[in-house]
Amino acid sequence: MASSLVTILKRVSRDFGAKEHFITWSDSCVPQNRNQMMAYAVQRFLQNQTSVQSVTMKYCTPGHSAIQEVDNIHSQIEKVKRHTEFFSPVSLLRSVLLRVSQKMTVIQLPLDSIEKYSAASKDLNYSIVPFASVTMLQFEKSNCSQISYRCSFDEEIVIAEITRKRTTTRKRASNELNMQLAFSRKLPILNKPQKLSAEKVNDLRSMLPFMPEQDRAYYATLF
Repeated sequence: MASSLVTILKRVSRDFGAKEHFITWSDSCVPQNRNQMMAYAVQRFLQNQTSVQSVTMKYCTPGHSAIQEVDNIHSQIEKVKRHTEFFSPVSLLRSVLLRVSQKMTVIQLPLDSIEKYSAASKDLNYSIVPFASVTMLQFEKSNCSQISYRCSFDEEIVIAEITRKRTTTRKRASNELNMQLAFSRKLPILNKPQKLSAEKVNDLRSMLPFMPEQDRAYYATLF
């Protein structure tokens, strides 16, 4: 989820380069949207961008969601899947783009963009942020050691200092420098490509005569 969000933020930054401040809205699901991995990913995005200066993440109150348009697109995609026969991601994508009423921008995630944020996020003191309760998280490029948050939209903003946990004996360098180091190291890729088994390849080959030409071409690249 974090890799997907970062990929979207990068695309928006590329297409609307003059924008310095981003605001995102999402539901209040903690495992998906309100957690330290997501916070680390957004802060890392900020530190590796030149134009974007802040990202504010806002979360809908359960039962009062303001993201019905997103839910509606999910519903339309599910409807397409129920009433369409598809053989590959290519044919699913083609069906969705043809049958969903809203205009969609589809971004394919390259393998090297799906990174492991969980281990890296443990280096920082995110435990002081009550992720399960927040209604807003705000990240500033100018001060990467702090996170601002609210637990209610009518409350005052609280500032949390998430200074790096693990430091060396030369830790007298500034917190900002330590934080920049925390966000600059190379992260491992989540999954590496796996070779298809001979049995799976034979099964797929047996289905090729029943597939549209585009799907046959897709599987030819896998074989």
